[in-house]
Amino acid sequence: MLLKGGRHKGGTDVMAPKTEPSGNPEGLESLLKDLHRLVGIRPKPLR
Repeated sequence: MLLKGGRHKGGTDVMAPKTEPSGNPEGLESLLKDLHRLVGIRPKPLR
C-alpha cells in the first residue's frame, strides 16, 4: 500500500505533509520551544 511519497527499494517512503511538525522545520522548532517551556528545566533530572 502506498500512502504518501514513492516506492524506494521495496519499501514505502512516507513523506509528512507540510502541516505536520515533522514536515516543516520552522513548525518543529516552535513545537520544541513550546515543549521546552511546558516541561522546563529540571534541577535534578529523572533517572
